[in-house]
Amino acid sequence: MSGLTRWTPRLVLALGVVHLVYGVVFSWSVLVEMAAEGVVATVHGAERGYVLWFLAAGIAMLTLGAFGTWAARTAGRLPSALGWGLVAIGLFVSIPEPISGGWLVLALGVLALGAARRSRPPVDH
Repeated sequence: MSGLTRWTPRLVLALGVVHLVYGVVFSWSVLVEMAAEGVVATVHGAERGYVLWFLAAGIAMLTLGAFGTWAARTAGRLPSALGWGLVAIGLFVSIPEPISGGWLVLALGVLALGAARRSRPPVDH
């Protein structure tokens, strides 16, 4: 297993952790307000929606990183679908919001595609 195959999922996991920590730290007052209102049906307005989706993106990155880690350990390689998914998310975020972390997700997708390509088993003819 290549270093790229091992490190790419770890970087995705790290991005998920940073996303969640940043989201909780800088949105703490919003989260406290939502908790005080009982959490259920408390997302009204752009700020709360932004916080919800920011934290959801962190959870998604943790999930994708865990999937990549599992795939690397189980199959010894990353599936190209992981890379394409990260590229799609990165483009989806970066095009409408160029000054964002979407470019980092896009870069991780390219790394994942590189790792998938390098570790592809040879084809017998």
